[in-house]
Amino acid sequence: MAAITSEIESQVMADDWMKSCGGDHVYQFIKTRLASYLEHPDNVNFEQIYHCAHELSYTLPRSGRNRMLFVRSSGKMTEVIYAKFSAACENKSFEPGTAFGLYRQN
Repeated sequence: MAAITSEIESQVMADDWMKSCGGDHVYQFIKTRLASYLEHPDNVNFEQIYHCAHELSYTLPRSGRNRMLFVRSSGKMTEVIYAKFSAACENKSFEPGTAFGLYRQN
C-alpha cells in the first residue's frame, strides 16, 4: 500500500496543474489531518486520502472554490491509479497490483 500511496503523492505534488489550483495543498491537508487521528500516523494511505477528498467534495457548497479543490485532488488521484493499472494490464506480463508493489511477481 505504501508504494501506491507514495506514487500518487509524488504525482499530485509534482503536477503543475495541481500546484496552480491548490490540489496539492488539499492532498497534504487531508494527509496531515488523517495522521493526527490515527494510532499509527505513518500509515495514512491513498484510499483514506482519496475517500476524504471525494466525500468532502460532496459536502461542501456546490458553487464554492473549496469544493472544486477536493474534486480536482481526488480526480488527479484517480488519474494516477488508472494510468498505472492500465499500463500494467496492457503489459500482461504481471498482475496489475505489482505495479504498486501490492502483489509479488512469480
